[in-house]
Amino acid sequence: MSFTGFLKRQKPAWYGAVLLIAVALFTLLAIVFISNDEWLKVIILNLSSAIFSTLAATSLFFAARYTGRFSRRFAYPWLILAFAQLIFALGDIFWYLLEVSLLQDPFPSISDVFYLSYYPIFLIGIILLPSIRFSRIDWLKTFLDMTIVMLSAFMVLWSFLLGPLISTGTENTILTQFLTVAYPSGDLVLFWAILVILYRQSGTQPQTPLRLLIYATIIMIITDCIFAYQTLSDTYISGRLIDLGWILASIFTCSAGIVQSLKAHQTSVQIDQNPVEEWPRSSPISRLTYFSYAWVIAAYLLLILNQNYPLPVNFTILVWGVGLLIFMVILRQLLTLNENRLLNKKLQAALEKDRQKTEELSRINGSLQLEIDERRRAEGQLAYDALHDSLTGLPNRVLFIDRLRHAIDYTQRYEQYQFSVLFLDIDHFKVINDSLGHIVGDQLLIAFAKRLRTCLRLSDTVARMGGDEFVILLEDTKNEEDVISAAERIEDHMKLAFILDGRQVYVSASIGIVLFADDYEHPEDIIRDADIAMYRAKTLGKARYEVFNSTLRDVAIARLELENDLRFALDKNEFRLNYQPIISLDSNEILGFEALIRWYHEKRGLISPMDFIPIAEETGLILKIGEWVLREGCCQAREWQNTYKRNPPLTISINISGSQLVQQGFVELVEKILAETGLEGNSLSLEITERICLNSSEEMKSVFKRLHDVGVQFHIDDFGIGYSSLSYLQNFPIDTLKIDKTFVSKIGANSGNSEIVRSIIALAHDLGMSAIAEGVETETQLSQLRTFGCNYGQGYLLSYPIDKQGVDSILQTSFEQAN
Repeated sequence: MSFTGFLKRQKPAWYGAVLLIAVALFTLLAIVFISNDEWLKVIILNLSSAIFSTLAATSLFFAARYTGRFSRRFAYPWLILAFAQLIFALGDIFWYLLEVSLLQDPFPSISDVFYLSYYPIFLIGIILLPSIRFSRIDWLKTFLDMTIVMLSAFMVLWSFLLGPLISTGTENTILTQFLTVAYPSGDLVLFWAILVILYRQSGTQPQTPLRLLIYATIIMIITDCIFAYQTLSDTYISGRLIDLGWILASIFTCSAGIVQSLKAHQTSVQIDQNPVEEWPRSSPISRLTYFSYAWVIAAYLLLILNQNYPLPVNFTILVWGVGLLIFMVILRQLLTLNENRLLNKKLQAALEKDRQKTEELSRINGSLQLEIDERRRAEGQLAYDALHDSLTGLPNRVLFIDRLRHAIDYTQRYEQYQFSVLFLDIDHFKVINDSLGHIVGDQLLIAFAKRLRTCLRLSDTVARMGGDEFVILLEDTKNEEDVISAAERIEDHMKLAFILDGRQVYVSASIGIVLFADDYEHPEDIIRDADIAMYRAKTLGKARYEVFNSTLRDVAIARLELENDLRFALDKNEFRLNYQPIISLDSNEILGFEALIRWYHEKRGLISPMDFIPIAEETGLILKIGEWVLREGCCQAREWQNTYKRNPPLTISINISGSQLVQQGFVELVEKILAETGLEGNSLSLEITERICLNSSEEMKSVFKRLHDVGVQFHIDDFGIGYSSLSYLQNFPIDTLKIDKTFVSKIGANSGNSEIVRSIIALAHDLGMSAIAEGVETETQLSQLRTFGCNYGQGYLLSYPIDKQGVDSILQTSFEQAN
């Protein structure tokens, strides 16, 4: 963590400034009070004054720089203040060089040019600081207040300092007299700057730096006055305690620059362009209402004091000054009274006008009120229906997109604001809807929406996009943990049972998350990416959440492109069949082949079935592709049977999806292909998964029976990795169990796994079925399978999947050896 970052976490931010002031003062006080070397005191204090003045100028320059990152307009005043402090620092440097290095009297000298230039430039910087906008009457009242205070301050300063300086300094040179009077006059300029801060400070500027500047300015005024008094009495000696005053003022100024740098991000660039007509109770004007009257009291005390202790100012002039103050106070009160009177008059007129309008409207609206209320209710209902889902009462897609667009606009105006979007889909909703009916499905959607609302804050928006899809707008998300926590809370709540129509129903949700969507410009893009992340969550197993990243979008685009190409792959003749031999483990003869589809894309090259088969099943393209595989495989098998006659004839195994089995006319399609190719039914084996058997209906059982009646064989593919129920083995005409390679690969390495394989083979034999081991890759596996009595095997040890030409070569060699 950087030092700046550390300070930003301090509350309040001026703790660091207080520490800096305390350490610096303690060090300097120790030097002043402990050291007995007067010349050392002069050197250290003069050098410290130059150093701290330079540091103060540097901190103000940094304040201007950091403020400029948020508002150039607000940076200019701090730049001018930095310039003023730099001029003051130059005066300290020249003072040090003259007094310490050249051993000359630094008063008067060129240092005074820099010191006196500091006052007006400092005032300009203060005036340019952001201020509240006044109405004309408030400007006039503020001007009178500041004038009253300044006039009173001038009278006090003249009576106790300026007057004595002028009257007793006639023996000095004109330059010395001028400088002696100029510094207290400069203090009046600084006092004016304090009044500007007090009366014009705005909420757009952090207040702590301004307070530190006020403290620095007050210390500067007090020190200048003490300096002028000591000069008047000829008691000023360089290197004394008074020099700490200027150093302390520089330290406070430096602290103001540091705090402004840390709080620059709080500087507001939004300024109301309309004049302020009514001030809140906390405004500077209301807080300083009695400040000017306190200075009038000070002027009165001068009159009283002048009676007992004659002051340099002429009593008549003093009376005229107090009289002028009284006049301005009266004028200010008259302005206030006149303003109040005008406001009361306007208020009374407005009240009277409103009363008349109210009476008139009451008479006119009496007969129309019922009709208006009815129309409003109808319009409100129409507006509500247009923006809300009729089933769940949640906002619909139109309203959600509108709120999402507002969130995007808000992030463009306020950089610190962030939001996130969640896209939800109810897992297995179609199963519930189809099995329990649409009424129960609607009840589930209503209950799901109600429970979803309880998982979120009131500021968040949850909407139904349609079907079983919901979207959530999480407002003002501070960090990723809050968003993930909301997703996990939704997951946990949705896993609890729903009581629907007297029964318990369990569901889960797949959630896609777009974190901190403030970089987007269009709401539709956010929903799209959240949908992509949700689809990824479903792909990875459902009942989980997935956070979107650009890679997911690339994958989705690639998948869409692959889907588009897949639609034309058949027309472009890009599919090929490879064939993996099924070997008899007793005789080492080839029983037949399993047809494995391969896609040779014209640009992408070979595409794995793992990449395009799931897409084909989701899009329904598996029906056409499956028919092509079935036809091509049967045709090729019949061709080999005709060429390489053997007994029993070669068989062909083809993988069939559940979508193919349930399509209308599948049995007729198989019978037609068998008739067209001349392949006998007992030479065709259809490989299916356990899931198909467990999810089958009476219609599917009929499909199995009809196909089996024409001789078609059925193999259970990947047996053992699906479901634990084995009842379907007796309910379906299964001929062969194919042992998944995950079991075969661990034969020999794991005795328990070997027993599983032995048990599956024994189960198949007990049920009158054959067993085929998939993924045979080592001699150890082959030997064990033969020992277990496994009928057939497939795997890289026996043969890789090969194309038609490779099969012809193998069969030709086998045929020649047999003959």
